[in-house]
Amino acid sequence: MERDYIIPEKFEDFVYVGLVLQGQGMRHGLEAHRRNRPYCMGTLYWQLNDSWPVVSWSSIDYYGNWKALHYQAKRAFAPIFINPIRQNDSLNIYLISDCPDTKDHLTLEMKVTDFDGKKQGKPIRLNTLSVPANTSQCVYRIKPDIWLSPEEQQRCFMQLTLKDKAGNTLAETVYFFRKTKDLLLPETTVSCKMKQKDGMCELTLFSPTLAKDVFIEIPLQGARFSDNFFDLLPGERKTVVITSPQIKKGEELPLTIKHIRETYN
Repeated sequence: MERDYIIPEKFEDFVYVGLVLQGQGMRHGLEAHRRNRPYCMGTLYWQLNDSWPVVSWSSIDYYGNWKALHYQAKRAFAPIFINPIRQNDSLNIYLISDCPDTKDHLTLEMKVTDFDGKKQGKPIRLNTLSVPANTSQCVYRIKPDIWLSPEEQQRCFMQLTLKDKAGNTLAETVYFFRKTKDLLLPETTVSCKMKQKDGMCELTLFSPTLAKDVFIEIPLQGARFSDNFFDLLPGERKTVVITSPQIKKGEELPLTIKHIRETYN
């Protein structure tokens, strides 16, 4: 944690950052395994769930709550995904597929944006890409230290989106050029609009600037979230659906939203 994050002083924040760290660390390993095929052709991680209430390294706790690790595992195991990785002085962009058929006529767009939502330079676009079945291939290399200044790398991210010829999004990811502790994260408040009915609650989240590693929490054990522990990009409106038989229309649902910048003193 000390290597990658600013260690919080509050115990609750320490637990939260620990969950984020576990998820990111495991995802890094899972991506490496897939990226290095055929030398590694699969991953089983320890451990999936808890059989009794306990503090452990599981990805699902005893009550059925998904930890950050489980959301990151879901992302890392997507059939097609984009894996940007810093290797020596180069940023290498891999496209990795576990699909049984080749995907042709794809477009990969890479655009750099600062944490306030301002675009930096022109997007890079690779057209007519082909992703063969069951492969890992590096499709682009760039030297970020030549491309962006050290200060720009602290306050910018790269958004990568892979689309098919019809414009449908097949995969997307966000890459940060520095460790989280070295990013100049802005102070921001995540606003939330809620629609609630029996068994389900729909949240629409918004932040004018980047909110990193957003964690939504409600006091209902085993509730399912369509997504959690994600980066809310500046100006983005993101919908998260929570399902639980304990959610009732007209009953107040206490909700907390936390992001990394809020754990700083």
